[in-house]
Amino acid sequence: MAAFARRSRRGLYAKLAIVIVLALVVLGGFVLTVPVANTTAIPYQSLSAMYATIVSTSAGPYLVLVPTASPYETSSTYVATIMSQVTTTSRIWSISQTALTCNTYKFASAYLPSGSSVQLSWSASDTVDVYVFNSTEYMRYVLSGATTPNVAGENGASMSGTMNIILFGSDTYYLVMHDSHGLVSGICQTGGSMAVYSTSATATYAVPVPTYSTETTAYVTSSTSIETRTFTTTVTSVSTSTTYTTYTLTSTSTTMCESPFWRWLLGPRTCQ
Repeated sequence: MAAFARRSRRGLYAKLAIVIVLALVVLGGFVLTVPVANTTAIPYQSLSAMYATIVSTSAGPYLVLVPTASPYETSSTYVATIMSQVTTTSRIWSISQTALTCNTYKFASAYLPSGSSVQLSWSASDTVDVYVFNSTEYMRYVLSGATTPNVAGENGASMSGTMNIILFGSDTYYLVMHDSHGLVSGICQTGGSMAVYSTSATATYAVPVPTYSTETTAYVTSSTSIETRTFTTTVTSVSTSTTYTTYTLTSTSTTMCESPFWRWLLGPRTCQ
């Protein structure tokens, strides 16, 4: 019995403790306060700018002066004279197998340039007069019989001989073989004859040799022409637009409300 009584008291005490705890919790709910978060919405406007790039292109013709160069060539031919030494051996004054009588003569002619060197030789059956005349001296000899002046001469010195002659002018020169035997004061006193066997002459002189050359000259001429060209213009611009945008800001704050716990727990969670 005693043990049963003790168990009954323990159960009673336990129940009493539970009741007391519940009572304290309920009372505490009315006494305790709970922090409450308040949210506030604040609207505002924001200014924003937008930029757009615009490119425009236009084309148009225009006239322009354009210089041009035109090359061309021209040719010309000219004669260049080159002097060269040419040795000529010929019968330029050839008199052979010719008979002469008193106061008669034989001649031979040749045109020779200035500076010619002449080597003359002859052979006859008797002494003979040998003369070399230029054209003026020869005409005087023919008209008057004058044997001087002369380029060179021998009056009956020998039957044969040689002469070396330098000519100092371009002209026609004459070789004259003259028989003066029996001639007294221009009158033949005898009628004999003689023979000229041969004459030979070698002339050395400078001969102008023409050579031909072509000369080419290059030229460049300039001219100006008008051309039509196209120009292109590109313009870049920036376009700006401004807009207002409305935003809402939310502000949250936590405050200690005086609201009891049970009101906060069961009612709206805001401060009164």
